[in-house]
Parts: sequence; structure tokens; C-alpha cells
Amino acid sequence: MESDKTRALRIVRNAELVHPGLPLVEAFLNDAVDGDQAARYLLQTYADGSSGANFTRFVKDWKDLVGFYSRSCLRRSQNTDSSPFTQTITTASLALWSKFPDCIRFTTCKILRTAGFYLYGSTTRGIQRLPFGMYLKHGPEIHAERHAGEFHALKLVRSQTCIPVPHPIELLLSSTESFLVTSRIEGEPAGLAVDECSDVEVHQIARDLRSWIAELHAIKRDRDSKDAITNVTGGPCLDYRISGERVGPFHSEKEFSESLRRSRRSSLRDDQMASG
Repeated sequence: MESDKTRALRIVRNAELVHPGLPLVEAFLNDAVDGDQAARYLLQTYADGSSGANFTRFVKDWKDLVGFYSRSCLRRSQNTDSSPFTQTITTASLALWSKFPDCIRFTTCKILRTAGFYLYGSTTRGIQRLPFGMYLKHGPEIHAERHAGEFHALKLVRSQTCIPVPHPIELLLSSTESFLVTSRIEGEPAGLAVDECSDVEVHQIARDLRSWIAELHAIKRDRDSKDAITNVTGGPCLDYRISGERVGPFHSEKEFSESLRRSRRSSLRDDQMASG
């Protein structure tokens, strides 16, 4: 017996939709958590009185939905208007967007990811530049804690410092996937641009870094935490000097420093064995 999803896909492929209507509807059905439920919603909500559906109306509604989400994120990421009214409207729009079912929000991000790939290409695994001044970090569910940690860390830094970090826009977690959407900051990586900088510019970079590190040091730690060094939410943290995996939490700075020393000694032994 033909499933609801298979029937919907068959109908839409025979509907001769104007591009990009067909891939949008296919993405909605194929990327849904429950493809048959998504197909039933599509065929019932957009029924045209016959055995088919008004896919053109669905595509228009879908584009309006993506546009609503993207405009809200664009206003938040650019932050070009600091008026209380604009901030209130943007915050309310994103709050409303957060009430949409996760399957719709996931599918919207996937469509934007596909558009970003065609527009900008992809050079880093798990990271995709999106339209409307955004970036997406994506991966399987094992990345959920890392993405959640980064999301909350960005919120903390933006709320307690003046350091120009991306705005955390969206965190989507499921049993199989993890998505983190942030704003995009214009500029070049300092490590790539420093060779072309003048002495004055290099000194300015050093001053900026010192100022930002001082601001990070001034962030107050949660006094209720029994650990001295954790991530923002009190859990394990990521420090590539120790490991590529999350480590800790650490009860004291001494325990953290000992982990650094052990990692350094292990790296030296590996280097010696490789050279020997």
C-alpha cells in the first residue's frame, strides 16, 4: 500500500511546479521527522478539491515563513537600529518563531543551508555560511552539547562584555541532529591578515586583544558552582591544549593546571617517539 509520503511526492512531481517549488516541497517531506504526518498535513491543508493539492499556495506560504524568519534574524544579526521599538519587534518575532514546531524550524535551516552552499560554497566541515548575514554549525546529535555550550557562551559574552562576538540566533537539538545559527561578523581572521598589517595596526590588534581578555577575566563566576573551571552552564569545557574532546569540570585551578601539564608531557612523548 502506498504511504502518504510516497503519494504526496508522486503528486507533487506531476504538478509541474515552477522552480524552486519542487525541491522546496520535497525538502519539506523528506526532512520531516515524520514524513507521512507531514504529507497528511500538506494534502489536507492545501487540498484543491480534487485528488491533489495546491502546491503553489504551499510554496508561497513556505517562502513567506522563511522570509519572516530570515528578516528577524537579519535585524538581530546586523543590529543596525538600536531603538527600543525595533529591538522589541525583533525579539517578539524570534520569540514567535521559537513556538513553531521543531520540524518546521529544522527544515527552514536545511533550506537555508542548501541555499548557502549554492551561493557561497563550503570550505569547513559542519559549518555553512547562510544568506541574510548568518552562519550555521550543524552535525549529528553528538555535537549537541558542544553547540549548546557555544550558544550559551556567546549569550554570556554579549551580555557582560563589549567583545564583538556573533549573536546566537537559534539552537535546535533533536535525537539525530544539532543546529546552531549565529550572525556573521564582517572581517578577516587576524592570523591571516596580520602579515599585511602595519606596525600601528599590529599594536592596535594587541591592545584590542588585551582589552578583550581583561573583559573575559572580569566575568563573574557562578558562586553556587562547586567547581572552579567549567563551561558556561557548569559542565565540561573544551580546551584544545588538553584534548579535542570536552574535559572537566575542574574543582580547582590546580587540577586544571595539572591537566595542562599532563597533556604537554604526553605531546612531548609522542613527538619524541615520532622523531625516534
